[in-house]
Amino acid sequence: MIADITPIGAIDWDAAGARLYHVPFTLDNTWGRLRLPLYVANGARPGPTVLAIGGTHGDEYEGPVGLKNLIR
Repeated sequence: MIADITPIGAIDWDAAGARLYHVPFTLDNTWGRLRLPLYVANGARPGPTVLAIGGTHGDEYEGPVGLKNLIR
């Protein structure tokens, strides 16, 4: 069991404000399980949307570090 996991159904995609979740991720056929950070930030009114993904390549740390700095 992985600690501090947010069930997918418990993620609030619509409420105004910022929230940090940790969602489960399982690697098929490798017995690997981990949790991925998911940061959701919504304004008070509808508007443009942006999606930022870091860590696409497992050996590059710049994306996740950049996103952590942006969120902070």
